Amino acid sequence: MELNYVFGTAAIMLGVFTIQVVTRRFDPFAPIWLFLVGYLQVYVVQAISYHDWAVNVRGEELVGLANQRALWSLVLFVFVYYSGLGRLFAPLLPRPPARWSTSTINLISPAFIIWGLVCSGVLLRSEDSSAADLSPEAALLRSFPFLMLVAANLLIVTGASAGSNRPTYLWMGVAVAAAYVFIWMFNGKRSHSLIGVLSAACAYFIARRKRPSWPVL
Repeated sequence: MELNYVFGTAAIMLGVFTIQVVTRRFDPFAPIWLFLVGYLQVYVVQAISYHDWAVNVRGEELVGLANQRALWSLVLFVFVYYSGLGRLFAPLLPRPPARWSTSTINLISPAFIIWGLVCSGVLLRSEDSSAADLSPEAALLRSFPFLMLVAANLLIVTGASAGSNRPTYLWMGVAVAAAYVFIWMFNGKRSHSLIGVLSAACAYFIARRKRPSWPVL
């Protein structure tokens, strides 16, 4: 029964894709597809792959409730995305910065990388690293492995921005993003690796103000 919500989530994604293709409005570079790829991996692929384990650990009721919330969250997101509300509010928002201080990037990127490595368990593995032995505060501080990917994207954007000539930042960002992808790939976390690849590619092409070619896509 609880899997019906997962199938409903998949059906909505397929329906959005089909409508866009049939009406000839499908744009593979639209931001919604990056979101839906990640959503598909977490709330459809993993929800089916780990269904039996989740039911044994959390029970049918809680698993069904989680799948139901994932379904209705997607419905709300798709409604807001295509409702036109974004066009009303977009002019009221400040424009994103065309460039930022490299000193700021030099300051926060190493901290984010180290924090991400600690959270992923690569940099520090101690006797008290298990969740049972950690205080709530320590467990919270180790819940942000994605900060490593944030640092990678900051470096990529800094190095790839149109008009800038900072290849060192670009390649450092690519290296950090690749490390993030490999760390989670070898730890069996496909969603982390997938989002790492997609977000790094988006950071590069958005900074260049270009669309990726079809071979890259």
